[in-house]
Amino acid sequence: MTEQNFFFDKWNREAPKFDKVMDALPPDRLDYRPAAGSRSAAEMSYQWGVESCSARKRVIGGSPSSRRLPVARRSKLGTSESR
Repeated sequence: MTEQNFFFDKWNREAPKFDKVMDALPPDRLDYRPAAGSRSAAEMSYQWGVESCSARKRVIGGSPSSRRLPVARRSKLGTSESR
Protein backbone atom coordinates (compact mmCIF):
# COMPACT_ATOMS: atom_id res chain seq x y z
CA MET A 1 0.00 0.00 0.00
CA THR A 2 1.39 3.40 -0.92
CA GLU A 3 1.50 6.28 1.56
CA GLN A 4 -1.17 8.01 -0.46
CA ASN A 5 -3.49 4.99 -0.30
CA PHE A 6 -2.80 4.60 3.42
CA PHE A 7 -3.63 8.26 4.05
CA PHE A 8 -6.89 8.21 2.11
CA ASP A 9 -7.91 4.90 3.67
CA LYS A 10 -7.46 6.36 7.17
CA TRP A 11 -9.05 9.65 6.14
CA ASN A 12 -12.14 7.94 4.73
CA ARG A 13 -12.58 5.94 7.95
CA GLU A 14 -11.83 8.64 10.53
CA ALA A 15 -13.35 11.80 9.03
CA PRO A 16 -16.97 10.58 9.20
CA LYS A 17 -16.50 9.60 12.86
CA PHE A 18 -15.10 13.02 13.72
CA ASP A 19 -17.89 14.75 11.78
CA LYS A 20 -20.55 12.71 13.58
CA VAL A 21 -19.21 13.67 16.99
CA MET A 22 -18.86 17.34 16.09
CA ASP A 23 -22.33 17.46 14.49
CA ALA A 24 -23.86 16.06 17.69
CA LEU A 25 -22.40 18.89 19.75
CA PRO A 26 -24.62 21.99 20.03
CA PRO A 27 -22.96 25.12 18.57
CA ASP A 28 -23.13 26.87 21.92
CA ARG A 29 -21.07 24.07 23.53
CA LEU A 30 -17.86 24.34 21.50
CA ASP A 31 -16.07 24.99 24.79
CA TYR A 32 -16.92 21.44 25.92
CA ARG A 33 -13.94 19.45 27.19
CA PRO A 34 -14.35 15.70 27.74
CA ALA A 35 -11.85 15.82 30.60
CA ALA A 36 -9.96 18.47 32.52
CA GLY A 37 -6.86 19.52 30.62
CA SER A 38 -8.08 18.11 27.30
CA ARG A 39 -8.74 20.19 24.21
CA SER A 40 -12.13 21.76 23.70
CA ALA A 41 -14.33 20.77 20.78
CA ALA A 42 -13.42 24.03 19.03
CA GLU A 43 -9.70 23.39 19.53
CA MET A 44 -9.97 19.83 18.21
CA SER A 45 -11.93 20.99 15.19
CA TYR A 46 -9.40 23.72 14.41
CA GLN A 47 -6.47 21.34 14.83
CA TRP A 48 -8.13 18.70 12.63
CA GLY A 49 -8.55 21.29 9.89
CA VAL A 50 -4.98 22.54 10.04
CA GLU A 51 -3.41 19.08 10.16
CA SER A 52 -5.65 17.49 7.55
CA CYS A 53 -5.06 20.33 5.09
CA SER A 54 -1.31 20.09 5.56
CA ALA A 55 -1.23 16.29 5.34
CA ARG A 56 -3.53 16.12 2.35
CA LYS A 57 -1.37 18.58 0.40
CA ARG A 58 1.76 16.58 1.18
CA VAL A 59 0.24 13.23 0.26
CA ILE A 60 -1.30 14.28 -3.05
CA GLY A 61 1.90 15.98 -4.07
CA GLY A 62 3.04 19.43 -3.28
CA SER A 63 3.67 21.20 -0.08
CA PRO A 64 1.49 22.93 2.44
CA SER A 65 0.80 26.58 1.83
CA SER A 66 3.51 28.89 2.99
CA ARG A 67 0.77 31.10 4.40
CA ARG A 68 0.67 30.58 8.14
CA LEU A 69 -2.69 29.92 9.71
CA PRO A 70 -3.45 31.96 12.79
CA VAL A 71 -2.77 30.22 16.05
CA ALA A 72 -5.93 30.14 18.10
CA ARG A 73 -5.60 30.90 21.75
CA ARG A 74 -7.01 28.15 23.93
CA SER A 75 -8.93 30.60 26.08
CA LYS A 76 -10.63 32.23 23.08
CA LEU A 77 -11.79 29.16 21.15
CA GLY A 78 -15.48 28.44 21.44
CA THR A 79 -16.28 31.89 22.75
CA SER A 80 -17.89 34.81 21.02
CA GLU A 81 -14.49 36.56 21.07
CA SER A 82 -13.03 34.04 18.60
CA ARG A 83 -15.82 34.37 16.02
